[in-house]
Amino acid sequence: MAAGACPSPGPGLTGRRFAELFRLEEERFVVLADPAFERFSADGDTGAYAREVAASFVAAFGPSLFAAGAADRDGGVAGRFEEGLAARVRERLPAAGVAEWRVQVLRATRLDG
Repeated sequence: MAAGACPSPGPGLTGRRFAELFRLEEERFVVLADPAFERFSADGDTGAYAREVAASFVAAFGPSLFAAGAADRDGGVAGRFEEGLAARVRERLPAAGVAEWRVQVLRATRLDG
């Protein structure tokens, strides 16, 4: 996909089930600067940046990544994953450079019925 190009909506958005329940009002693709990297650029705190990147990744993807480990009630697996990810981010700074956030914004209205 070309930089800045808007990916087409996934099959879940164009499928019959979605169309029966929702009307898609707005769809746009935006590229945002990484706010954590902006803070890192200002203060140079590699540890804080690495922790923030790891925490945001776990917040976004952790529930699906760790759902199978529901028996791990103390969060050991998720905690070790987050610590390992933060360590890898620290090791690669600043050579890894800045990330861009690519966000698909969707606004839908639930249909009555």
